[in-house]
Amino acid sequence: MVLIISAAIGAHIYKINQYKGVDITSYPFSYREPFVYQMAFIPRSEEAPSYYFEKANCLTKVKFESPTQMSYQENNGKSLLTVDFDYGTLGTMLELFRMLIQNDQAGLVKIHYSKEQIDIESSQMKNLKFSLVSSSRANELTVNPPAHPDYVFFNVKTNAKKLTMKLSGKRDENNYAEWLILDENQKVIKKVTAY
Repeated sequence: MVLIISAAIGAHIYKINQYKGVDITSYPFSYREPFVYQMAFIPRSEEAPSYYFEKANCLTKVKFESPTQMSYQENNGKSLLTVDFDYGTLGTMLELFRMLIQNDQAGLVKIHYSKEQIDIESSQMKNLKFSLVSSSRANELTVNPPAHPDYVFFNVKTNAKKLTMKLSGKRDENNYAEWLILDENQKVIKKVTAY
């Protein structure tokens, strides 16, 4: 019995310690090779965000049309995508350091960034949770970062196939930016704060 438990624990530790980094050297770029538990897609362009997946072994493809447009497909999984804007122009204009998308079997997800907004497309939007991380948290998350940073996730209960996230121009009492979540008809369906 102890041997079986030890083997199961060993297999789990092996799985979660698998990591693979992929350089994006040109666009369009598509990746369909075997996915491991943790994967990073790092563009050569300084203006493009970097992408880090946990539970990437449930992905079937990742595609980058341009530095500001990507999509990924998962098959019955629960991946977590972290998009790092770092200190590039896009992150500065959006006032974001990071964006996270927790996927709970939502299938195909498409993301497009501009300097004014973020567009997300999915036929199963209800199965996605988002976290917008303010650029004011950059030092906290890069200089002696915590092992498990606190992120505030939100979901959008909608049948819409496309969401647009835009800065509202307003701030809360701690100077964190407010974001508007709009449906495909540009109707505001939620307001959130990027912490």
